Amino acid sequence: MIEIVSPRSCPSRSLANTRANSIFSTTAVRIIIHYRDPVVYSEMLHILEDRERRKLGDIISRSLCYSIQIDGSTNRENKDNKFLIDRYVSPESLAEVKNLFIGVTEAEEHGAEGLLEAIRKLTEATQMHLHKMLGITTNGKNKGLWKILQDYIRHGLLTV
Repeated sequence: MIEIVSPRSCPSRSLANTRANSIFSTTAVRIIIHYRDPVVYSEMLHILEDRERRKLGDIISRSLCYSIQIDGSTNRENKDNKFLIDRYVSPESLAEVKNLFIGVTEAEEHGAEGLLEAIRKLTEATQMHLHKMLGITTNGKNKGLWKILQDYIRHGLLTV
């Protein structure tokens, strides 16, 4: 037997609500269905990303000094991804150098200019204080980065 009721009637709303509750009876099922919406999921990830980047920025802003390590890698879709790692000295433990993965970004430019663009994007996103940067490490193929980064932050850097 098939029941067809008017969508405007009180019994139809009650029947629809009862049926929905019987299908989605647990919170876990509702959460799983919630994450299947790619728009909501993407928005949630952006919110988490912003919060985590602010936390990284707070950690680095409290540090005494830091240096960065940057490297690039091209994936199979020919996207030129840049990876930034931060090494810093915390005021709580002066004898220990700690590492933080800052993030991945895609640069429009190639070579040293692309690496500088990636550094700029990621340091602005985490609100890192550039006056505390003491050094930079690369794979050696981008010797021009050291010079243009020094010009950008307006002080000398150590390089490895």
